[in-house]
Amino acid sequence: MKILVTGADGFVGQYMCGALLARGHEVVPLVRTARADLPVRHAKNPGVSVDSGTAPIAIDLPNDDDMIRVVDQSCPDAVVHLAALSTIPDSDQLPQIAQNVNVGGTRSVVNALVETQIPARLLFASSCIVYGPTPVEEQPVTESTTPRPNNVYGETKLQAEEQVRAALDGLVAPAIIARPFNHFGPGQEPNFVLSSFARQISRIRAGLDAPVLNVGNLSVRREFLDVRDVIEAYLRLIETPPAGDLYTIATGQPHVLEDLVRSMGEIADVQFEIEPDPARMRPNDLEVLYGDASLIKRDTGWAPEYSIDQSLRDLLSYWHAQVGAEVGPRS
Repeated sequence: MKILVTGADGFVGQYMCGALLARGHEVVPLVRTARADLPVRHAKNPGVSVDSGTAPIAIDLPNDDDMIRVVDQSCPDAVVHLAALSTIPDSDQLPQIAQNVNVGGTRSVVNALVETQIPARLLFASSCIVYGPTPVEEQPVTESTTPRPNNVYGETKLQAEEQVRAALDGLVAPAIIARPFNHFGPGQEPNFVLSSFARQISRIRAGLDAPVLNVGNLSVRREFLDVRDVIEAYLRLIETPPAGDLYTIATGQPHVLEDLVRSMGEIADVQFEIEPDPARMRPNDLEVLYGDASLIKRDTGWAPEYSIDQSLRDLLSYWHAQVGAEVGPRS
C-alpha cells in the first residue's frame, strides 16, 4: 500500500513511517516547514527515519490547494493524519494556532480527499483528551461516552473529528477516527510528563542537576501506552479496515503518577527529592481518566504488548544515552 502520512517528522510520525516501511508499505511523508509561530521541541527518534525513498513534502496546514495537489499526484491507498499542535499547554497558550492547525489542517486533508475523489482510507489520530472530565462512575470511557473537553487541545481535536464526520458522504473510502490515550517512548520531547521525568532523572544520574525532581500534580491517575503499541493499533486499522469508524485505544489500567515516578527512580537507581512546581500544575486537571479498548480488540485483535515497566525502562535508557551524549566522554 502507498500511505500518505502527515506530521511524518513528529514523534509519532517517525514511528509510524518506520513501522510502515518495515511492513513493506510505500510512504509519502508530509512534514512542516520551519515556522516561527509554532513551538519547536523535536527529538529525533532512535532508529526511526522518514527516509522512505520519497523526499518529504513540506506543507504547513491548513493549505487546501497544496493538499489537493499532493493527494492528486501521489494517489495514496490510505492517509494517516497525525499533524497537530499536540500538547495541552501549547494549545492553551496558542489557541488560534491550535484552531488553525488542528481543525483547519484536518479540514484541508479531508477536503483534498473529497475534491480528488481518490479512494484512500483516512485514519485520523484524535485523542482521549476529547473525553474531558468524565465522572468516575462513567469510566472507563468507551466510544459511546459523551465527550466533554475542558481545554483548547481537546476542543480542537473534537472539532477536527467533526470535520471528518461532516465529509463522510463525500469521501469515496471510509474514514476512521482513533482516540488513543497518552502514549510515550524513546524520542519523545521532554515537554510530555513521563519524558520530562525521565530526562530529569537522567540528568540527576549524570550529576548535572541537583537530586530534585520538579513535578506537577502527582496524585492524578492516568493511562499510558507505549507508542509502539499505538502504532500497531494504527497499522491494524489501515491494513485490515474494520467495520467501525471510531476506536478508543487504551489499556484500561490507570496509574497514579507518583507511583510511576517512584518506579522510574528505582529503575534508574537514582535517589531524589520531589518538589512540586506551580508552573507544571494545571487548574483543570482531571482526577482520573482511563478507557476501554474492547471494540478495537474485538474488531482487529489488537492488544498492548509492552508492559509499563518495560516502556519506562526503554524511555529511561533513551534519556540516559541522550544526556550521556551531551556530557561527552569523561577523562
